[in-house]
Amino acid sequence: MPCGVKYTEWIAQLRVEEAKRTIVAHPDWGNDAVAQHCGFADRTVLQRTFKKIEGITPQKYLEKQNIIKSYGYV
Repeated sequence: MPCGVKYTEWIAQLRVEEAKRTIVAHPDWGNDAVAQHCGFADRTVLQRTFKKIEGITPQKYLEKQNIIKSYGYV
């Protein structure tokens, strides 16, 4: 756990990182499945936490990743 970060914030960051990997690996999964897979209570908590940490929604993150892939940056 990083210094100066509350335990709950650290867990949220870990879950969002897992959500980012899951969203890209399984773009056909809905937010309910991603939330359950990553340990969020439900999709609303996933969406709220993701946006708080990343500044964008999970859907916008997926769209951004798809654009990056289509231009060959990844």
